[in-house]
Amino acid sequence: MTKKTDGHNGENYIAYTFYLENLGDETIHYWYRIYVDDVVKNVDKAIRVAVYLNGEKTVYAKANTRTSGPEKDTVAFKDEENVMLVQRRDFKSKDVDKFTVVIWVEGDDPDCIDDLIGGEMKMHMTITEEHIKQE
Repeated sequence: MTKKTDGHNGENYIAYTFYLENLGDETIHYWYRIYVDDVVKNVDKAIRVAVYLNGEKTVYAKANTRTSGPEKDTVAFKDEENVMLVQRRDFKSKDVDKFTVVIWVEGDDPDCIDDLIGGEMKMHMTITEEHIKQE
């Protein structure tokens, strides 16, 4: 697999686009995951992570502390250590996937309160290949 990357941050968000190409001869599955490395002052309560895969958007947010459910129009973080873990199936030879990841603090989140000011969040994304046996 190869990657080409492009950062295009704005004033109030971080955005990064990259491409994944299957340079092998086999169809594969792969997993993509965003890990939470560190959180300061519980700022993750108001963070949003949008992942666009080939133009299809999914927005992730930590579950609402009052209801324990997902925030409106989001998918709840997988757990305390992972924003998400998703399998991409049937990635054929020469296929190209385009990812764009956008991260911001959602000011309209009910958990976005003054106590979060000065908070930080560190995360990283991994992509892990899973081979399929051809018959």
